[in-house]
Amino acid sequence: MLSELVKKSRSFRNYDNSIKLSRDELLKIVEVSRFCPSTMNLQALKYHISYKEDEVNKILPLTRWAVKLKDVSLPFKGKEPTAFITIAVDTKIGSYEAFQRDVGIVSQTMLLKAVEDGFGGIIIANLDKARLASLLSLPKSLEISVVIALGKPDEEVIVVDALGNDTDYYRDETKLKHFVPKRKVEDLLF
Repeated sequence: MLSELVKKSRSFRNYDNSIKLSRDELLKIVEVSRFCPSTMNLQALKYHISYKEDEVNKILPLTRWAVKLKDVSLPFKGKEPTAFITIAVDTKIGSYEAFQRDVGIVSQTMLLKAVEDGFGGIIIANLDKARLASLLSLPKSLEISVVIALGKPDEEVIVVDALGNDTDYYRDETKLKHFVPKRKVEDLLF
């Protein structure tokens, strides 16, 4: 069961805009974070859900997608995500750096829940955090780490075996299929 969820949980970059996530669906995704491990159980992460079209449209240009792909601008026009979850560290609880491990654990868990619920997403750290903090009117004590873009995936992401050390992802000539090279298990062991 978990193996299948992990295999289905890819970094999706194109979505079906006709299918929106509701506030309740996003709250269910955030809810799983409560049960994740937390550094010293301090639970320093805070979340902002964005599902209203106006706010989602203002967040999108603050994010940068698949910068390795020089000849493609993602997401494609009309294939943008329909929701975002912004994850921030409450620095009144602890330092930003101390909770980055928690951000990774929570982000992956949220994406697994999204897949379980029929959605998908991508974790984005390449973003204009200062402008996003301003847009969301965040207090100075909340320092943004990542956003998770979410929606109903509308692209095919295919995992292939990496050849040697080449792990660069790529798209086919139509740009509709996204290929993700993964190292073989033998290459992961030391």
